[in-house]
Amino acid sequence: MHPDYRGRGLASRLLNSVIHENSGSDIALGCYAMTMDLQEWPKDAGGLPTEALAAWYARHGFRSDPDEHTEHRMVRIA
Repeated sequence: MHPDYRGRGLASRLLNSVIHENSGSDIALGCYAMTMDLQEWPKDAGGLPTEALAAWYARHGFRSDPDEHTEHRMVRIA
């Protein structure tokens, strides 16, 4: 979520919509904080690093589940 729009619940509403539309299905995703041009979020930049993003997903029922493709994999089991 662009920093200008954070704190309004928009990302939570989007994620809850995805969860609702896929109820009964497991959801897996790669949890990476990215810049607007799809680069990894710089460690020294302000904002939401990958660790904080993982905590946000955890509040929505996801848990860490690394696999051979990504160490930042998050899953939500239906």
